[in-house]
Amino acid sequence: MYNYTMFKKVKSTPHNNDIHAIENSETIIGHSVKVDGQFKSEGNIIIEGQVKGSIKSKHHLLIKEDAKVKANIEVGSAEISGEVIGNLKVSKEIKINSTAKIFGNIEADLIEISIGAQILGNLKMVLDNLPQDDKPETMSLKINKQRLKK
Repeated sequence: MYNYTMFKKVKSTPHNNDIHAIENSETIIGHSVKVDGQFKSEGNIIIEGQVKGSIKSKHHLLIKEDAKVKANIEVGSAEISGEVIGNLKVSKEIKINSTAKIFGNIEADLIEISIGAQILGNLKMVLDNLPQDDKPETMSLKINKQRLKK
């Protein structure tokens, strides 16, 4: 299986991110839980249920496959498998899995998109790791309501 990061194809390797994230999570919003309002956390967050409003954390956000989030999101890193309606601002990397549906703009240092993910919005990759002379301010790619394919 291959995943596509902005402008390059990388071979996926099996990993156990879910277990690692669960062990180090401060907050888990379960399947039957609905949260409405401003949600702030100092630790990792796992969402399996529904969240409406805003989400902020300097750490990792994991949105599971059955989750539905209608919020603007600002986090350190993220992995998305469920549905998100809102803008995502991620200071490090974001992984968008094949089951993800995102309706909003995404900004991150590194964007990884699996085949099958659905995105309606702008992707903006901030290039903080390039030498200053070679670095444009940002790199943008607009994806309009299409399914990413091989």
